[in-house]
Formats: sequence, C-alpha cells, structure tokens
Amino acid sequence: LKNNELKQSVDYLKEQDVSINYDVLKGLQVGATGNISRFNTQYNYYLPQIPGSNGGLLTQGFKYNSNTNSDKGDVHINYAGTFGKSSVTATGVYEYNYYEDDNFYARGNGYLIDDNQDNALQSGISSYNTISSYQEEFKLISFLARATYNYDNKYYLTASIRRDGSSKFGINNRWGYFPSVSGAWRISQEKFLKDVNWLDELKINAGYGVTGNS
Repeated sequence: LKNNELKQSVDYLKEQDVSINYDVLKGLQVGATGNISRFNTQYNYYLPQIPGSNGGLLTQGFKYNSNTNSDKGDVHINYAGTFGKSSVTATGVYEYNYYEDDNFYARGNGYLIDDNQDNALQSGISSYNTISSYQEEFKLISFLARATYNYDNKYYLTASIRRDGSSKFGINNRWGYFPSVSGAWRISQEKFLKDVNWLDELKINAGYGVTGNS
C-alpha cells in the first residue's frame, strides 16, 4: 500500500530587500526602502488502491499550488532640529504596496493505475473530479505627513495627516484622509513638583484622530 502512497508538501520563499538613506544637510535625511517577496506552496497527495477494494474507487489524487506575492516600497524624508529649548521633527512618506494571491487545486478518485500517482488526475472517474482556482490582487498607496514639537521636555504637540488609497474599494471611494492631533503636558517636570520625591513621572495626554480600513 505504501509503495505508491504520496504525501508531499514543499514551500519556496524568495525575498529581496533594499534600503538607502542619505544625509542631505544636518538634521535632514532622505531615503527609500523596498521589498519583493515571492512565496509558493506545492502539495501533492495520492492514496493508492487498497487490496480487495472495488475497482480502485477508493484511490484519491490531489494537487495544490499557491502563490502569495508582494511588492512594497517607500520614499521618505525626515528632519530633526533643536532651537534653544525647542525641538521639532518632521516626516514625509510615500508608500506603495501591491499584494497578489492565487491558487488552484485539482482532485480526483477512482484510479486503476497507481504508478501515475497524482500526475494523471484526469484519468479517474470524471464525475468525482474537482477543479478550483482563485486569484486576488490589490494595491495600497499612502501619503503621510507628520510633525512634532517639544518645548523644554514639558510640552508636546504632534500633528499628522495621512491620505490612503486602496483598490479594494470602488473608484469613487478609494481615497480617504485621516488626520490626527495630540498634545501632552509633562507635569512632573514643572518646578512646583521638583521636590516631590514620591512622584517619578506624571503626564497628561489628549488626542484626536480619524482611522479607516483598507
């Protein structure tokens, strides 16, 4: 029974990454990153005849193949500077993401020749044959701007806006804007709390933002 029995699963993964950053001026840096990923899964299965069975009806063959691929990249610019007691940062990013997923499988029963294993799935009983396939792809594109301000490590302000586009949505609903703003007061750094030994850190935070799905 086990001479022609087959259970085999193989995965293949190939990835390539690149990252570049360049200091244009003091505190100002531009760069880009990229990633390409290719993931393939192959599964082969065959159950041969059982001695005494009815004409090989119990034999089964199965093939499955799946690909999951992605291409990702971004271009970014970052700035950080300090002016007296003030510190500022600013970031701008463009992101690109592409995803693809496809698979197929074929299955059959009733094979009289076991030597073919799962390499002649069409030779079984046609009424038992099953074939299926699937494919999906989509893109995500984003633009992001973010800025922070810090005064004397006491007062903090952060603001950002993001524009996202997804091919999953209809042509009139593919893009959305997602702003956010937040502030913090590090009270423990104030002079009137400097001598309070039992208090290590006290901060008040407040923020507002809009989120979405893709």
